[in-house]
Amino acid sequence: MFRWLSRKKGQPAEPQRIALPIEDDLSDLAARMLAFVAELEHVHESAQAALPYAVEEADKSRHVDRKARFVSYRDVLHSSILQLCGSIERLRSAHELCAGLEQALRSGHFDSTTGQTEIIAIRRVIQSLEREESIDEIWLRGVRSIKKEFDGVLRERDRENAKQKRKRLGFKTEWETAKAAKERMPKGTGHRDSWNPYE
Repeated sequence: MFRWLSRKKGQPAEPQRIALPIEDDLSDLAARMLAFVAELEHVHESAQAALPYAVEEADKSRHVDRKARFVSYRDVLHSSILQLCGSIERLRSAHELCAGLEQALRSGHFDSTTGQTEIIAIRRVIQSLEREESIDEIWLRGVRSIKKEFDGVLRERDRENAKQKRKRLGFKTEWETAKAAKERMPKGTGHRDSWNPYE
């Protein structure tokens, strides 16, 4: 917070972070989830391996203090194993959702042109229905109502597409500005400046 206040006068600002596409963010998140699952599974295996020793001594030990200790070990291990199983299952489920969303984005399922061919075909049919000789007034009003609602959906779709396009253009401009600023930063000369104002 307020990091610019701590910057010395004349010191260049930190280069702006260039955001990655959401697909790359999801890919990175999915990879970290898998790594976390692997870590938890190793811990789970260790707990499972230790549990029989605790259970055996908890059942067989005749010394009161020793028995109490091993009962405690057994209970802790058993509870931890159950909790780890739940955590692993939730992470695996989240990973599947994350990987599925990444794949859908990379496949273009959320592209603004998705369904465009079908939308055009449906619009032509609805327009043709409106031009057809009506069976009765109720039929005509029904067709016109459908067309009005459909046109409203298309207008909203066009507005949203235009909004997303403006966002993408803004991001591109920001990225290009950050890239240009980075290129303008002075390059290292490979040797130290002999002048030191603090000496």
